[in-house]
Amino acid sequence: MKSLNNAELADIIEDEGIGYAVEEYVDIERIADPRTRELWTQARWLLGEISQRCFRARAALEDSQT
Repeated sequence: MKSLNNAELADIIEDEGIGYAVEEYVDIERIADPRTRELWTQARWLLGEISQRCFRARAALEDSQT
């Protein structure tokens, strides 16, 4: 599996959007730069936390309206 440098990641982010690139498109193991790999890992966790928090809030709102 080919590793990706930061310039290649920039192309992917531009084409796919940062959220999709981080959460779905790029496997962390493919990132060549150690610092970028660390940040990517943190971003994946953070995006997951934001999504869960927002979906829980929406579900609570929907439940309160029924």
